[in-house]
Amino acid sequence: SDGKGYKILVVDDDPKAVEVVALRLDAMGSRVLRAYSGQDAIDIARRELPDVIVLDLMMPEISGFDVVAALSETPETAGIPVLVVTAREITDADRARLTGSVAAIMEKGSFNPEDLTSEVRRAMAGRKVLV
Repeated sequence: SDGKGYKILVVDDDPKAVEVVALRLDAMGSRVLRAYSGQDAIDIARRELPDVIVLDLMMPEISGFDVVAALSETPETAGIPVLVVTAREITDADRARLTGSVAAIMEKGSFNPEDLTSEVRRAMAGRKVLV
């Protein structure tokens, strides 16, 4: 799939980071939803049921970890693939918290737009296109 017809939620408390990712996903032909806090992410995900979520971990008040936990609590959102894109150095404990709940973890320091596109496509493989 080239990304056409998919809804992707991009979550980061840094609007510039959201736009960098959103521009790449727009180029794939996806419909991009934007959230600038953990609570917005939870609310939008529950309302819109995106096909995939690109999520920052380090946000004030409600972190990306909290978002993943909240989404896993309801059947409607538990199956949404989550791609973590973070500046945080991921520890073994972090990986353990996220295992089984996220499709991939990417570090902002080595962020590559082509890798993001590949991971989004991989996460959406087999999902139904909503045109």
